Amino acid sequence: MKISEVILRHPTQGYLSGLFFIVLDCIFLFIEFVVPLIVYINALYTSYAHPWDEKNSNIPQNCLESKYSHFIHYIKIKIPYLYRRRDYIRYLLLPILIDCIFGYHLAVTKREYIQGREHDGIVIVHENIAKMSFYGDGVGILIKFFYEQEPPIPYKVYHCDTLQKFIEVVRNPDVTSLWIFGHGQHSGIGCGVNHLIYELTFPPPPKTPEKKYIYQLHCNSGCGISLTDILSHQRGFANYRNSDPYINQFYVKQIIKNF
Repeated sequence: MKISEVILRHPTQGYLSGLFFIVLDCIFLFIEFVVPLIVYINALYTSYAHPWDEKNSNIPQNCLESKYSHFIHYIKIKIPYLYRRRDYIRYLLLPILIDCIFGYHLAVTKREYIQGREHDGIVIVHENIAKMSFYGDGVGILIKFFYEQEPPIPYKVYHCDTLQKFIEVVRNPDVTSLWIFGHGQHSGIGCGVNHLIYELTFPPPPKTPEKKYIYQLHCNSGCGISLTDILSHQRGFANYRNSDPYINQFYVKQIIKNF
């Protein structure tokens, strides 16, 4: 296949659909977090403890203990919420936002370049509503690198919005190497509320096709056996640390330098 034969699907699709989800997620985040925060802060300066609690409207202005208790309760509730919504918060940071749009655009418009059958699999495991956030983790850098080599390195981007799709990619013998992005730990990966353990899901070769190398570019905290240990004889990358978009971009840049 010539470079000109690479599949190019709707050059604007990546930008338009990506911007739509980003705007939608930011509005959702603003309504769920910022608006209640403003209401609770306002409660500290009113004559009652909680603006929506009419039966407490006669609490004196100087009854700060009750007022602050409402505010502290709000923070206790929202901190876990913010952690769960950390993918959306990335969109509010302009450099990461640009990286997400760039990575998603390339993942759609230059989704694959395959000669023959064997290729590298760039796998993004995500929920549909949070998918844009992972494309800023170095996906665009990786696609651009593969595509610009002479000749280009055969690859295909796999958008996995369920764990079953991810399992099918790993078990595909034509996918000889894996670059995995998403939420995970050293010993497994998640998609929404679902999670799988690598060791329990993928038996060693030959039951599961062996890979040349596997790069776990999701968070790798915890212990256990990584997919790199199981299927590629530790060829690739799987550390024991949490990650973020900037760290992952650094990892990708360092890895491709050695190609």
